[in-house]
Amino acid sequence: RSWCKNDIQKWLEDHNLKFNDDAVKAELLKLVLKNATPKEFKTNVAAAQFSIEIVFLPYRHSTLNPIELFWNTLKQYVQDNKTTYQSNDVYNLITEYMASVDKKLATSFFAYVKKVEGTFIDGDSFVEKEIEPDLVEESTYAEDDDDDE
Repeated sequence: RSWCKNDIQKWLEDHNLKFNDDAVKAELLKLVLKNATPKEFKTNVAAAQFSIEIVFLPYRHSTLNPIELFWNTLKQYVQDNKTTYQSNDVYNLITEYMASVDKKLATSFFAYVKKVEGTFIDGDSFVEKEIEPDLVEESTYAEDDDDDE
């Protein structure tokens, strides 16, 4: 994700992959991921034996983690319903909440994350199309400073 658009385009060209010149960085990255040799992790191999897919989340992006949403709703439930601070009462509230989580609620966490992901992609596209073209490379400033002398 930290590659600049030109590097991504060069990688695609080096691998003889066609792409639209108007494609935004997110679209180009999807094409790269689709065609790159996948990394094989031992945990993925072990999980595949049980038909489990491991999803890797971006570092420090809790908004893209459905477990964080569950954790927040659990904490809110305990906060709203606790009458004492005894650990047994808190434990009972936790188990009560976990038992009440149905498929619809769990699915809503994932739907929300997909919506946030779409917002990030839209924002990335906006920055790439509207802001980045007007940015000046830092090396350009250094060249301008040399001219002043």
